[in-house]
Amino acid sequence: MTAAKKMYADLDSATKGLVNAAAAEIYGEGGHYSVGQWWETLDCRLMRIAAGDGNTADPESPYCAHYPGSGAAKILDDESKMFVDMVGKALLGRYDIGVYPMDSAMAMRWWNALNGEQMVAALFGDEATEEQMTAAKKMYADLDSATKGLVNAAAAEIYGEGGHYSVGQWWETLDCRLMRIAAGDGNTADPESPYCAHYPGSGAAKILDDDSKMFVDMVGKVLLGRYDIGVYPMDSAMAMRWWNALNGEQMVAALFGDEATEEQMTAAKKMYADLDSATKGLVNAAAAEIYGEGGHYSVGQWWETLDCRLMRIAAGDGNTADPESPYCAHYPGSNAAKILDDDSKMFVDMVGKALLGRYDIGVYPMDSAMAMRWWNVLNGEQMVAALFGDEATEEQMTAAKKMYADLDGTTKGLVNYAAAKIYGEGGHYSVGQWWETLDCRLMRIAAGDGNMADPESPYCAHYPGSGAAKILDDESKMFVDMVGKALLGRYDIGVYPMDKDDDSGDEMMDDSNGGMDDNGDSS
Repeated sequence: MTAAKKMYADLDSATKGLVNAAAAEIYGEGGHYSVGQWWETLDCRLMRIAAGDGNTADPESPYCAHYPGSGAAKILDDESKMFVDMVGKALLGRYDIGVYPMDSAMAMRWWNALNGEQMVAALFGDEATEEQMTAAKKMYADLDSATKGLVNAAAAEIYGEGGHYSVGQWWETLDCRLMRIAAGDGNTADPESPYCAHYPGSGAAKILDDDSKMFVDMVGKVLLGRYDIGVYPMDSAMAMRWWNALNGEQMVAALFGDEATEEQMTAAKKMYADLDSATKGLVNAAAAEIYGEGGHYSVGQWWETLDCRLMRIAAGDGNTADPESPYCAHYPGSNAAKILDDDSKMFVDMVGKALLGRYDIGVYPMDSAMAMRWWNVLNGEQMVAALFGDEATEEQMTAAKKMYADLDGTTKGLVNYAAAKIYGEGGHYSVGQWWETLDCRLMRIAAGDGNMADPESPYCAHYPGSGAAKILDDESKMFVDMVGKALLGRYDIGVYPMDKDDDSGDEMMDDSNGGMDDNGDSS
């Protein structure tokens, strides 16, 4: 109690670290346009922390309640709201509480396209009370704040992550429940609903009938703010390159495996430009699945993102996992047990270049400046311990005891992976803050002390200022500081714990890297 009952400037470093962590947790990801919107990002435990009411969830607390206008069942009482508003303005650095819920042009367009019955069904389904029906059967501008909050939430849910290039593509992001909400047909999943069906061209079994599609097109254009429905499925240059690299049998295998019907074989054995829309939809979906999240710097790195099923699809070898397939194997340099044979690798390289739109296969594994800096500050024993622990074979020891530039591809892959694991998500403002993101196993890997958790290790300890019970001794801290500066590309260890201002301190992160970016490369 004595340590905590002080103004921020007077706190000791351990307590200040706890305060910084609590503030960061209740602040969340930021981008808060009002106190009410911020409050609605918190769970019961964080609500109590924010209000200084406790640090565990307690549904009986008056602060474990929602902001007026959220449409939730339990709303903050007047006195609690007044205090929340004061705390929220202080945390967010605002002079006012802002407007909540804020008008949403997208929600307004969608809502005003529904009739009264559809409005009620979208929010409350078949169980609406008289009061709910009265509240819902209004144009958006006339809604009370609680109902407007529900409409905004429903519109945001059916809109999803955005980036919709057509009504059909948007519709295919929805599940049955969201399809019904979007069409004002209900607010629960019902497979018997005519709206729980897919858009023409999706290749799905149940397709929207003409009347349902007409209404979906109208609603979709309104929600997305479009003047037309757009083209679905849209041509994909990536899918086209991959598909046209396969032969007829591979095309069939990639989509339908060994169970293709005559009709499916006929539909699939065509160049991309000649595919019917349903088959093109299947090809686009398959290409997107094997492409994944993108950012592939080489064919080998892309291949290593795939599981056995996707490896076979990519190579046109089948559409189910089969560990006996020569394509259910890893790329040379991955250090996996089963590696692609020469013929399979040659075909994977050809397919991968086509899919990724590359003229070469690229280098795998690629050099990592961050991994190189970290690895080259370890000595031979530490290198072996970081990768293989106490059970290293003679072959592994020989492979590991080398500077980064001299590593074979397989060992370099292991070093890159280890460096990425200890680096984490980045945004480290100091060595101490980075160290506190690690668990015992990663602490030992970072220090080249082993590759498994061991609470007896001197490195399985916390950084001074963290307020933890077990703190690094002076010698261990000195080595951690050297390793941390190398990994993070810093010239100093930084200040830990750092003072945190009202703007959450984000602007202070990585500014002292000496002209280096998050990965430590020259910026």
